Amino acid sequence: MVLALVLLACRPADPDLGATTFDPNALAGNELLGSLMGDDATLFISDRDGNYIWSLEGDPGILNPVVQVDIGGQWLLYNEFAEDRTVDVGAIKRVGVDGEVRENWRTEQAHHTFVELPDGVMAYLAVDIRDTPEHGTVVGDRVVEIHPDGSTFEVFNIWNELEVVEHDDWNSDFYPQGHDWTHGNALWYDETIDGYLVSFRNISAIYELQRKEVDGIWTAERTRTFGGDESDFTVDPPEAAFRYPHGVHWTSDRTLLLTSTNVWEGVEQTWASEFEVDDDRGTLTEIWNYGRGEELYAYALGEARRYDNGNTLVNFGTAGVLHEVDAEGKIVWAMETDVGQFFGRTHLAEDLSKLQPQ
Repeated sequence: MVLALVLLACRPADPDLGATTFDPNALAGNELLGSLMGDDATLFISDRDGNYIWSLEGDPGILNPVVQVDIGGQWLLYNEFAEDRTVDVGAIKRVGVDGEVRENWRTEQAHHTFVELPDGVMAYLAVDIRDTPEHGTVVGDRVVEIHPDGSTFEVFNIWNELEVVEHDDWNSDFYPQGHDWTHGNALWYDETIDGYLVSFRNISAIYELQRKEVDGIWTAERTRTFGGDESDFTVDPPEAAFRYPHGVHWTSDRTLLLTSTNVWEGVEQTWASEFEVDDDRGTLTEIWNYGRGEELYAYALGEARRYDNGNTLVNFGTAGVLHEVDAEGKIVWAMETDVGQFFGRTHLAEDLSKLQPQ
């Protein structure tokens, strides 16, 4: 990895990350790219011992849950929105390791996450807040695309799909503007079908969306539903059904990998699950899980990412814990944050050698 031009002043004086290596021969990559949220929010690259290689301090009152290398491998992309979600300052930014912003996309009413498509489109989750006679002010979700020519398309809106139904998390204070209805929390681009996976925490559902363009207008149509009241699939075994999904995506084997928070043996806890999808039988069969029974609980965030060596990095979100585990669930590496901090999207970055400026 080459980051020779990173200013030393960018690095925190006292690293907040504590890492433990159990099996150095099993590590999938050398660096960790991620978002540290909570107190002293920071975007960072660290080595596997928890020492910072690079960091970019966040602005007060701004959340930066996602940072990733762009498709070209030369720049970093990250998002931001206000911690006080009554203020609309959403943006996606492209930066160099020198911290200078090269591009800035305004993302109106954005929250949680975004994805970059191969053709340069930026897609993000945004709220849609509406006043209803039955329920008062309700916060729903939509998917918005910004195209390279600057045109913007609302390609999907949950208000066009579902009737509003109250639920246990209805009165969450996450959105002070109104009732927290669907709470979209993850967006994944699927190049195989040119579409998306979107997860909605509060209705425990995942939608597969197929993009299409007609007369210059882009939309995305729901093709399959995993979980929730309108699921096209049953879960095998039933006790593996996910609740409060997060970080959903397709693996290279076309299995669904996500984190879920549910009650297990009387304790609410968070774990990672992998499901094999059978369209003919209409089943989601759990073929792997990690964390069930560990009693780690993330009230927000979380993700699992599979790597080429078969290991999986499980991010327990607000618990402030990362575990890299092998196929048998053995921990080969772990990291924990200081009290008051937790992980946004954080993953192993195996090749950061092209990051600019050199």
